[in-house]
Amino acid sequence: WLILYEQFSAASAEMGSVTADELRYAPLSKLKGTVRDVLPDLSIGDWLVEDELVARIIGEGGYQIVAYLDDESLGRIEVGDRGLFLADGGFGPNLSARVASIDKDASRTLNEGELASMFGGSVLVREKQGQLYPERAVYRVVLDVSEPPQIHQHRWRGAIAIAGQWEPPGLRFLR
Repeated sequence: WLILYEQFSAASAEMGSVTADELRYAPLSKLKGTVRDVLPDLSIGDWLVEDELVARIIGEGGYQIVAYLDDESLGRIEVGDRGLFLADGGFGPNLSARVASIDKDASRTLNEGELASMFGGSVLVREKQGQLYPERAVYRVVLDVSEPPQIHQHRWRGAIAIAGQWEPPGLRFLR
């Protein structure tokens, strides 16, 4: 009876460890949405590099526009200002939006690689150990899209025009 009880205790402890590992390694997301762009070569038992992109989760909420502004332009806009997004090459929608948030601190890294100058974007960056670091102080601005686009694609790159406060054209030169 004692031997069986010890084996049961050992199995219970191992089950507790397996359950804890299962909870620790379970895929979790803060977003509610659809999984897209799963890594095609991924299979069970593969090793992953830290921060490797495995898949994308497309949220069920509305579309958002992410832009980066320099400190000179930042002073001219505020939350609630109107904006118009125009996709590069004309192969995307023209979207009207409103400024939802403006970061108070400059971004230390650029998380949206497609906006980097080395990939055709407008943010000057330098690359170090796989991270993109902006050359100048840039601030992340998020805009909420008013009407969802008819084209169901999850990313476009383009230009955003934000209707901010007026500034005399020569003021930048004087600064």
